Order: sequence, then structure tokens, then C-alpha cells
Amino acid sequence: MEGTPKDKLIVKLQYRDYEAGEFTAIHPCDAAETIRLIANYPWEEQRDHISIGLTNPSITIEGPDNDFLKLSPYYNGKFVLHYFDKDHHLFTRSFDTISTVDPVIQSFFGVHPFDPAGFKKETTWLQSNSIHFKTQEFHYALTPARLIGPVLAALFLLVVATVWTLGFLALTHFSIAFLILPAAMIILLVRIAALAANHYRSAKDKLLILSKGKDEFSFGNPFSLNTYNKKDIRQITTYGRRQRGGYPALTRVEIFFENGRTIDISCLIIHQETLVAKFPHTPHSIVGKSFPFINPDAAALFG
Repeated sequence: MEGTPKDKLIVKLQYRDYEAGEFTAIHPCDAAETIRLIANYPWEEQRDHISIGLTNPSITIEGPDNDFLKLSPYYNGKFVLHYFDKDHHLFTRSFDTISTVDPVIQSFFGVHPFDPAGFKKETTWLQSNSIHFKTQEFHYALTPARLIGPVLAALFLLVVATVWTLGFLALTHFSIAFLILPAAMIILLVRIAALAANHYRSAKDKLLILSKGKDEFSFGNPFSLNTYNKKDIRQITTYGRRQRGGYPALTRVEIFFENGRTIDISCLIIHQETLVAKFPHTPHSIVGKSFPFINPDAAALFG
């Protein structure tokens, strides 16, 4: 089949600590520009303390057929090219030196469709590998799904309190002690409802743009976002109590900056574990708090 010439393709970079789908310096390059970019990339510096995988310090080229060619460090000082085709098949090929990849790079730019001759086809059943190649948007906002847990907890308490009270009223001989449990459940239900409303008010109309590798992140109203730098953060503190499935949605995370400023982020917006993992070099502490209200006034009333 006669090949179709290619001109410029989108090329993008990843560095150490970047997460899957996180890229920077995304711009069109031709083959010669890409080869120079590869030669000038700080491979040895970025190779230090990494685990070999599909998300690593790398240079990725987006092909015209929704396919990708990704160059990364490999074992024993070598390099590896990952080719991910439009049908989600993954191929790999290792190289002893960086310069030996140049002919493959030129071929990826020069002929369509790309022929992965010399590559090994990997078995990746049930694996979603596209996240390692496609650029992701790390936007987080309030979603109805995050409210399911608090709502179910409140409904459970309401049902148990109602059933217990009805059973109490049906008794011929009863004691006031039978009302202690439903009363306690009603009080707990009110506190959970107040906490959910508190977090909802804090989280609604808020947008968090945050990835693991980049220093800058944004938070606030989507039309007036404030931008912050991770290097200015002194500490991060989680307020809440960890459960079997992790921290619940009604957990808050407070970020303390060196200048004394703080911001509170409700975990209705983003999972606590996901949020904290995006600050791998920032000290993190945990304060066990059953009702971590965000608003100081609400915290004083209900905390």
C-alpha cells in the first residue's frame, strides 16, 4: 500500500511524578524537530528513581490515525518505544541507545499507516491503556454521585429510628429508655444532614484544576479561578475519619500556604486519596474529626 506523507504531528512531554494522561509542552513538530527534542530531553536526570511503566518520563507523538508512539526510559539504561494503535493494541520495542530510535521516529512521520515491524505485541486484556497516551483534563467539580454515601447513611438512620419507635409504641409495657436509641439516631441524622449541606454549599460552583506533576493549580469559581503554586504550600491537613473504603465524601482537606493563607477543599469535589496524592512532596497530617465542617461558623455550632 502506498504511504501517505505526514508533515507535523502533535508531540508532548511527560516528566517524573506526572500522572497518567498528564502532559506538557504540547505542540506540533516535524520529524527533525522531534528528533532534536529527543536528543535534548534530560533522560538520565529523569530516569532516577522511577518504576518502569507506561506513564514515565517520556516523549509522545500523536499519529494521524488516533495512534501514538511513546519513547520512555527502560531497564538497564536502555530505552523503549511503545506503539499504541487505533484498535488499542500495544506494541513495544527496546533500544540500547537513544540515537537508534531515530529511524523509527522518521518512519512514524513519513509513512501512513505506521508499520510496527520489529515491535512485540503485548497482551493487555482488560487493561485500559489509552489513559497513558491520551491527554487528560484534570478538572474536578461537585458531582451527584459523591452525595450518594451521605444520603444513604441518613436514610439508614431514619429507617432504623422509625422502625424502633413504631416497635416502642406497639409495646404494652414500655420504658422511656426505649426512646434513647431513636433519639440518638435522630440527633446523628441532623448532624449528618447539616454537614452535607455545609459541604454542598462549599463545593457547589467550584472548580479544581489540579494534576500531580505540574506545580501550578487553580481553584474557585470557574469564571474567576485563583491560581496557586505547590512550592508555596507549607502543609496539607485532612479532617475526617477514614472508613473501610477510604475517606468519605464529607471530608475536608485544608491547604496551608507559607504566607498564612489557607483554602478548604471539600471531598465532594475530589476523593481525599486522589487529592493528597497530587502533592507527593508536601507534608501531610490527619486530624480525626467525625464532623469536619468547612465553614468556621458552622464548625463552631455543630463541630
